Amino acid sequence: CSVGLTYPEISITVSNVSDPVITSNTVDYNVCTDQSYNFSTAAVGGITHYWYIGATQVATGDSFNMAAGTISTDSTLGLIAYNGTCSSTLVTKTLKVAPIPSLTINTGLTGDAVCEGDSFTITVNDTQSSNTTYTLSYAGGPQVKNSSTGQVTFTLSLATKGDISVVSTPAGGCGSTVTKTINIPKLATAGTMTTTQSTLCYGEAISANISSTSEATLAGDSSTATVSYVWYYSTNGQASWTEIPGSTSTSTLAASILTTALGGLVTNTTVKREAYAIIGSVQCDPEFVAITYNVNPPLIVPSITSPATTCSSDAIRFTVGNAAGDTYKWTLNGGAVVATGDNYDIAAGSLSAGTYTVGVYGESGSCSSTLVTQTLTITDPSTLTINTGLTGDAVCEGDSFTITVNDTQSSNTTYTLSY
Repeated sequence: CSVGLTYPEISITVSNVSDPVITSNTVDYNVCTDQSYNFSTAAVGGITHYWYIGATQVATGDSFNMAAGTISTDSTLGLIAYNGTCSSTLVTKTLKVAPIPSLTINTGLTGDAVCEGDSFTITVNDTQSSNTTYTLSYAGGPQVKNSSTGQVTFTLSLATKGDISVVSTPAGGCGSTVTKTINIPKLATAGTMTTTQSTLCYGEAISANISSTSEATLAGDSSTATVSYVWYYSTNGQASWTEIPGSTSTSTLAASILTTALGGLVTNTTVKREAYAIIGSVQCDPEFVAITYNVNPPLIVPSITSPATTCSSDAIRFTVGNAAGDTYKWTLNGGAVVATGDNYDIAAGSLSAGTYTVGVYGESGSCSSTLVTQTLTITDPSTLTINTGLTGDAVCEGDSFTITVNDTQSSNTTYTLSY
């Protein structure tokens, strides 16, 4: 070195930033697009960490929460440590996006509709067939089953309409979720109905319509559905029912339909209207209202006791032979009522000789019995003559004589001689 020369000293500080280490909650950095993941690295004093997906910075800090749906294809996750002057090497991990399997639910139900409380079985089909846990969630659940075939079934029932969901959790790879709405038609009320028909006579047909005073209504928790009606009748105290033809889907019923189906009633008869909540071919929740027609017992058919005589010159009396407390009406030759009561009296000489038809029927309230008739033949009295064979009809005391009686009629007759 040279004498008298001074050399400057230069101090150089070398900064070294260590490469960060990425940890995650993935399995070998396999990810599913519908799930979120967390990536992190150890905190180091004075170091700031920057996270990248591809060339895009997505986060700053010691951890990065990747939200579901962030990537849809395989991507590179990068991490750089920076101390304000220098940075580490870009550390990367390849995020491998696994395919999401597809789940479908087949309910086996028409229109996915079922009646309240009825059991049904769903089949879940999975596009992958690895060892998988399937969880069914619904109002009465959950249910959990395991399958390695890509198919699983669940049996369930529901009280109200709602969604059912199945979540698949494979032992490896991505899971999936499927949801289906189950429809349940339900009725709140059957509605009301009325008729003006009063108590019927035995054998009388219904003459008044049944009208609806209010329609059946759906329950508040029912699926959208239609309401339909079916009519039935019972003649055995509602022990059994017979459908009334021609009455489907109407909330009212014409008397003519009832007459065609029932004819004249001979016993108390109940007619009911059943209401159904319907989705497609699924009919649920029948509710009914009913009307009972009361029928009077049959009136006793009267019998006629014939008079003792039918001569025009005599008083003639017809009598009800089996009077049962009803009011009896008498007719002559099918005309208007000529007498009321148990007897029908024809005054002597009031009817000329000839043939007549006498009728009688019983009444009780508005009901009447069958009309019973009998033929009446009125004859004029015959003429008798006596021939004594005596001159001047004179004879001596104690002498016998014979009289001859002549009659203008020749029927079998008893003659009585009084002297």
